[in-house]
Amino acid sequence: MTAKLIAPKHRTQFGKRYAMFEAIHGSAPRMVDEGRAQYADRASMIRAAGMLIRHIGCEDKASKLEMALDICGQFEKKIV
Repeated sequence: MTAKLIAPKHRTQFGKRYAMFEAIHGSAPRMVDEGRAQYADRASMIRAAGMLIRHIGCEDKASKLEMALDICGQFEKKIV
């Protein structure tokens, strides 16, 4: 069995007073234009927001958001 490593599509930075959550490539329009759309996670901005929601203590809401994104992106293949 082989493991497939995937680079994270978001970045998190924690400081002593502040934390920042951001998508690395946003909606990646350049990747789409170059024919590499399958590697662009259009939901990366929403996933970064989910990390923020989890960070402020709303674990259940973050889990629901991640589950919805997984269902839409992996099973339904419909993220608009």
